[in-house]
Amino acid sequence: MTDAPPSLKDLHDIVVPDGVDFWPPAPGTQVCVFLLGCAGVLFLWRRWQQVRANAYRKEALLTLEAATSPLEISVVLKRCARLHCSAQGLSAMTPDQWLSFLEETGPSMPTDVKGQWQQWVYEGAPEDEMAKMNTYAAEWIRSHRFPQEEPA
Repeated sequence: MTDAPPSLKDLHDIVVPDGVDFWPPAPGTQVCVFLLGCAGVLFLWRRWQQVRANAYRKEALLTLEAATSPLEISVVLKRCARLHCSAQGLSAMTPDQWLSFLEETGPSMPTDVKGQWQQWVYEGAPEDEMAKMNTYAAEWIRSHRFPQEEPA
């Protein structure tokens, strides 16, 4: 063995490997990107369907804002209900059946509003009671649910 110190001439440069290419990605990455893309398209499609299905609610709320009498409020509610129920079934309902229908398909009606609803529809309502009716109607429009019809 030689005890001579190593010479700088004998040193070699450090070889740096090439960088990892960004494209094309590994097959697993391609599958993940494809699945995320499909999930995004499915989400957007479902959201679009939901917005279209609930467009009548937005229109009903705008119409409700312009309602100035209990009769107009009742008409807005019946228009919403007619989208899911037959017109013959709704028109055949008695006033008590109509109020029961509203409670079955939406939130429960305040007792003071329920007790006076029909009287107010035909005679008009005091301003504070009108606000209660309007609040209930808006709540019903936002949250009503109809039973799903089973295919024959």
